[in-house]
Order: sequence, then structure tokens, then C-alpha cells
Amino acid sequence: MLLRYCTSNSMFKLLRTLTMKKLISITTFVLISVPVMASVTYKGELKAGAQYDSNVTVNELDRASNQSDYAGYLKGKFSAEWQATDAVSFNAGVNHQRTHYQDATDFNLAITTLNVGAGWQTSVGKWGVHSYLAEATLAGSDFMQYQQSGVSWQNSITAKNYLHVSADYLQKRFDSLPERDAKGGQLSTQWFYLPNLDCEMINIGYTYQYEDADTDRLDFSGHSGQLSWTYPTQLWGAPTSLKAQYQFVYRDYSEAEAFLSVTKRTDRQHTLGLTVSYELTEHIALDMGAKFADYQSNLAIADYQENQANVGFTASF
Repeated sequence: MLLRYCTSNSMFKLLRTLTMKKLISITTFVLISVPVMASVTYKGELKAGAQYDSNVTVNELDRASNQSDYAGYLKGKFSAEWQATDAVSFNAGVNHQRTHYQDATDFNLAITTLNVGAGWQTSVGKWGVHSYLAEATLAGSDFMQYQQSGVSWQNSITAKNYLHVSADYLQKRFDSLPERDAKGGQLSTQWFYLPNLDCEMINIGYTYQYEDADTDRLDFSGHSGQLSWTYPTQLWGAPTSLKAQYQFVYRDYSEAEAFLSVTKRTDRQHTLGLTVSYELTEHIALDMGAKFADYQSNLAIADYQENQANVGFTASF
């Protein structure tokens, strides 16, 4: 019933008004209005490492280099949450990541993301609003701006089962490719299962998404699903986390790519990933990962495969 309500046009019109500036203003007003009797928690994380990529790509541009390369990466994030009352909370954060390739410098990517949100705990679950604003540079030049604003509901169904549902309004703006500018929406649901009430977790998710681009041939609707399993264990006496993940994405484009001799474009994407995090100290971990991605499309430039492997360290506080 909740999902059916979220699909209404009025819902997406509401989400369209939740811009980053408005949500920051609302959050600031409420924070000032609430008595200073709340607890604030902070979290930070810094990742650094190296990766190998068998086919350096920019997915947003359907652009694959068909060449392999090595890269260094750096990722940092900082967040704060204010528990204003027993029922009301606010959060904000910043995230920055960059990848620098050894040879394929035209694909060097940097992304900075700001987010704010608020939550309200009730007897039937936790309701929330959130907004994200991301800016990306490609090869040192302004590339894309992405905004996502939405509402959510989450609740523990049982002690071992947790459900999260959200509806979002999306907007993309490309600095040098305005024909790819788009607006859209998505509906998502995530189910989390904790078999032993410890750090082991199974996650199953489904998302419906549509985009209305300035160029009709880039309009699409699609579905995606994901399945992941996180398993805690001990390796050489140290806490270790293993995570396996599979994701499937299907996109159906509304018009033909006539100039590329494609009657009607359809995409199917399969992604398999495995990560290992080995805890060296309380605040330092060694990370290793591998990913295989198969991008299937009847549009030749969007049909390719990619393998990635990475090793690095994470510092958290």
C-alpha cells in the first residue's frame, strides 16, 4: 500500500521541492529551535589504495576506453548526527572520493557529495527526509551535478528482520553535454536479515527508476535488484568481514537510436563483487576487493565487460 501511494505524481512533485538549500534551511531552523539537551555523534573514515581496471570506463557517458590501467584512489567521509529528542534526529555529512589513473588520465574522476537529513521515530516506524548533492569533475574539468531528494520509512519487522522503503526525485546536469541533462524518480525497498543477531547480514533490494532526459532517445525506465551477504569471522586471530554481492540492472529506452542503427535500446547489467576487510587495529583495516561487471546492450558502445581488483587501507574514527 505504501509503495502504491509513493508512485503517485503528487509524491514526486513534493520531492521535487526538497532541494538541498531548502532542506538545509529547514534543518538549521529546527536545530536552533530545539533546546540544547541532545547528544551529537561524529564518524569519520579515510580510505587509500590502488586498483587495477581491465577496461577504464565512464558509465554515465556510455564510454569505455577498451584499455586496462592502474590507478590510485582516495576516499574520505565525515558525518554527524544530532539526537535532538528521543524521537527526532538530524544528520549531515560530506564525502569526497577521487581516482587517478596512471595512463588514462582523461578518465580521472573526483566526486564530492553533501547530504542532510532528518528522522522522526514513531510507534509504526521511523520516517525520514533526505537530500544529496554531488558534483563531479572528469580529467580536472567540471563534469556533472547530481541531486537526489526523498522521503523514507523504516522499521524492525521482527528482531531479525528490518525493512526500509524510500521514494526519491532525481536530477542530473552535465556541464559539457546538456543533451544528457535529466530528471526522474525512483522507488526502492531494502530488506535486511540478521540470522544470528550479530554482524552477519543478508540484504535483498529492489529499485524501480525512470529518467526523462532533455534528449528523448536517452529517456528510460528500468528495474534493478541486488543481493548481498556479509559474514564476520576471525582470520589469524583478528576480526575479518567478508562480503559477497550481486546486482542486476535492466533499462528499457523509449526511442530508437536511429543514427546508430539500433531499433530500440535495451540494457542488461550483471555485477558480481567480493570484498574482504581485515582489522589490523581498532581503527585501521586492510581492504581487498574484486569485481566483475558485464554490461550487455544492443547499442555497441554500451556493450562491454570490466574487471576490477583493489587493495588498500581504511582508517576510521
